Amino acid sequence: MSSARRIGRARGGLVLALASVLLGPIAAARPAAARGEDPVDIVILTYEPATYDALRGRLGSSESEGPRGTPSPPARWARGQLEPSRGRPGRYSLALGLAEESDAGSAEAVTRAALETWRPRYFLLLGTAPAVSDEDVRGTLVVPRLICEVERGAAGDARRGGCHRTDRSLLNAALALGIDRDAAAAPEDLEDGVAAASEAAGDSAFVRALVPLLLQTGRSVLIEREALGTARAIGAWRASRSDPVGFSILRGVSVLHSGEPVAPPPGPEELERTRRQATEAASRFAIDLIRRRWPVPPR
Repeated sequence: MSSARRIGRARGGLVLALASVLLGPIAAARPAAARGEDPVDIVILTYEPATYDALRGRLGSSESEGPRGTPSPPARWARGQLEPSRGRPGRYSLALGLAEESDAGSAEAVTRAALETWRPRYFLLLGTAPAVSDEDVRGTLVVPRLICEVERGAAGDARRGGCHRTDRSLLNAALALGIDRDAAAAPEDLEDGVAAASEAAGDSAFVRALVPLLLQTGRSVLIEREALGTARAIGAWRASRSDPVGFSILRGVSVLHSGEPVAPPPGPEELERTRRQATEAASRFAIDLIRRRWPVPPR
């Protein structure tokens, strides 16, 4: 079967799934209650050393610490604190993690171990990612409204899976900060797009086949792999606990996939510069979001 026919079979189901959830109400997750040892307000997880280093340098009194109990995939962890701005009382406690394996199974295990250890109110996945858009959105920060699973079928075609909604309170806080010109880290561009999560996200041929489908959503769509396992772990936690954790993603767009080829294509130096800019923008914005607009006060 030709690539065009495979895309045609997948187009209707995938686009309708994305569109129907986008138009539906977004449910807010309630903050989790503090239980167990070493509870924190926020867990931030990244898969990029540059993002981890940028954040750790901005956290006060960081010290290495890892999840206890059930062994988890390799990851580095640090604890830190952030003071709210504008003289608000208290300090936010954070656990910052750098995961070393980016497949969905490892991401799910790392997320589950972090949830069990620190019982956070919120869980934030941070870093950079490629995106599909009909505009040049490189450097844009994207806070997805939802994460939709996209599976690769036996014939290489795209098949839709379930969609996971992100936390509405965090989304609204990020959008409010995005238009707050008094904020030091207010970006030029911030979007509430979508994340398409797939184990095949690293397959360039599969991503190229997805581009025509994702462009039809009319939004910037992140191409994710790590979010798949984290969203599943968060969903299982919410289903089995009375203290559901709020979950969101914040990504700086580092690479663009579009319907039209970029001419001339970016060289290695430009790609590296865009990646650094996206990393720095996402890190600064995350810190400012916590200090200025976080939905709840520190514990």
